[in-house]
Amino acid sequence: MTESMIRAIGLTKTFVNGPVETKVLKGIDLEIQRGEFVAIVGPSGSGKSTLIGLLAGLDSVTSGQIFLSGIDISNLDENKLTKIRGELIGYIFQTFNLINTMTAIENVEVPLILNGKTSGSRKRARELLEAVGLEDRLHYLPGQLSGGQQQRVAVARALACDPPIIIADEPTGNLDSAAGEQVMNLLEKTVRETEKTLIVVTHDLEHAKRADRVLKIKDGKIEMEVSDGAVF
Repeated sequence: MTESMIRAIGLTKTFVNGPVETKVLKGIDLEIQRGEFVAIVGPSGSGKSTLIGLLAGLDSVTSGQIFLSGIDISNLDENKLTKIRGELIGYIFQTFNLINTMTAIENVEVPLILNGKTSGSRKRARELLEAVGLEDRLHYLPGQLSGGQQQRVAVARALACDPPIIIADEPTGNLDSAAGEQVMNLLEKTVRETEKTLIVVTHDLEHAKRADRVLKIKDGKIEMEVSDGAVF
């Protein structure tokens, strides 16, 4: 029996700037199962990043509901939302979002410390960096690492608290093709071996082919869905 990890019902998002209202998402319904790898594609401005930001609890919905592992997060207060997000979501940003004054191992430790998992945090961070091939870069600052290495640190950080859901916003967007392939290999290996749910926003259809399902977003709606390595 499959287990629903993410469910969105009638999801809308409108941004208001003075008298101007911009409807970015216009009624999104979707369900993603445990262990499923879903890629989201679509033109710039179609609402892809807004959608995953809502699914991750990084922004509030205008209307509709979002369930993470059966919990309705749509109207939670910030404290409860932060707690659930810390337990369920590992988020990977296109721009890495590492803390520039902290070493690689310290960056990976941050979510562990914030979630009260201080016992063994250094050992866990070390093991994750070894798993992403950075055992010789533990004490390097982000500025001393290549883009691909920084993104691997970001992947390790996202995995630190062992969340069941990994969400990645254009994780290869700032990388060359070789580094991008390495990061995607790492993400896919993780989801296949641990049954984590993986959602990746990407412009690269070759990366999207890896997914179990591909959703195409256009004008704030899911325009099309394909599976089994098909492309649009």
